[in-house]
Amino acid sequence: MNRQRLMEFQKDLEKLGIAGNDLAVFVDGKEVYRNIYGWQDPVERVPLTEHTLFRMFSMTKPVTCAAAFRLYEEGRFLMNDPVSEYLPEFANINVAEQTSRGTEVRPARELLTIRQLFNMTSGIDYDMESPPIVAALSTYGDEITTRQMAAAIAQKPLLFEPGTHWMYGLNHDVLGALIEVLSGMSFSEYLKQMIFEPLGMNESWFREPSERTKDVCARYGKAEDGSWKKYDNTNNLQPGNSFESGGAGLTMTVNDYARFACAMTMRGCAPDGRRILAGRTIDLMRSNTLNDVQLADMWETPTRVGYGYGYGVRTLVDASLSGSPSAIGEYGWGGAWGSYTLMDPQNKVTIVYAEQAYDTHGPFIQRRLRNMVYSYLEWEGLI
Repeated sequence: MNRQRLMEFQKDLEKLGIAGNDLAVFVDGKEVYRNIYGWQDPVERVPLTEHTLFRMFSMTKPVTCAAAFRLYEEGRFLMNDPVSEYLPEFANINVAEQTSRGTEVRPARELLTIRQLFNMTSGIDYDMESPPIVAALSTYGDEITTRQMAAAIAQKPLLFEPGTHWMYGLNHDVLGALIEVLSGMSFSEYLKQMIFEPLGMNESWFREPSERTKDVCARYGKAEDGSWKKYDNTNNLQPGNSFESGGAGLTMTVNDYARFACAMTMRGCAPDGRRILAGRTIDLMRSNTLNDVQLADMWETPTRVGYGYGYGVRTLVDASLSGSPSAIGEYGWGGAWGSYTLMDPQNKVTIVYAEQAYDTHGPFIQRRLRNMVYSYLEWEGLI
């Protein structure tokens, strides 16, 4: 397994409709492989570069959780604190219970905790078209804030009693509002001061400056005649001008995401020695929090089998089930339009991959890339 095979794999993805992709691999914080292949915009023939910006979507989640852990380290909250202690709109939450008579809405028996926001066991779904969110957008329009979005999320009944199941949802958007309350800053300013500036991440935003819009990777696919066509490139999970989505809002370069991911791989400390989190906090973040029932919920998606879920990240719990050559406790996540990251503290391996195709082929690509990278690193004597 050599470098050429990895490069060929990236090139061959064009046959699947992936016009361009960027793969960066690091060991012990040092870049050991980087290949930027293809087009940022295949219609206009704009090549992909290291300054291309990608909508990271759900790869925002680990960044949000790392930022929240900064406040946890400062003693601003405990994991089992009720969310309503800081966001009063969650004081009287309801549950939509399925009974023999149909769906019945009743008050929740348990208080929603901060831990359940982190680990997706809250019962909050991912319905951006729910009546409370639609009503909030109608009321506030493009100026809806992060706090106002969280209040709208609180109005929709949970789909199960908090803590009983696992379900992917808008939890980390609520964490963004929690960060604002506890820090006294806007979410973006907190990220800038606590994560981006310490790590030298100068190409990371919830909304890129107007002069950088030209650098955002096009969202594209193949037309019936085989030609390239472009799709709408707006982030429908971050409506308006002021809402900053902790679950799906960040746009950044692979270089910047790699700066964050390498620090997380190195247990909170960047290669140049700048620390953003304590190593023990990282270990907590990547520890599995799910019981057997919740794992079964998560494993309904085949690509997640063998992984548990920690605090905003998947975490490897069974390599034989996942088929992964990485170490137990390897962690990370992926994004809606094809981004993917892996952070392996034991082997000190970091992988960041990005594309922005309409059909990302994530289940096909990401696990293969993971396996090929580890084989390459060992054949080359890098791990």
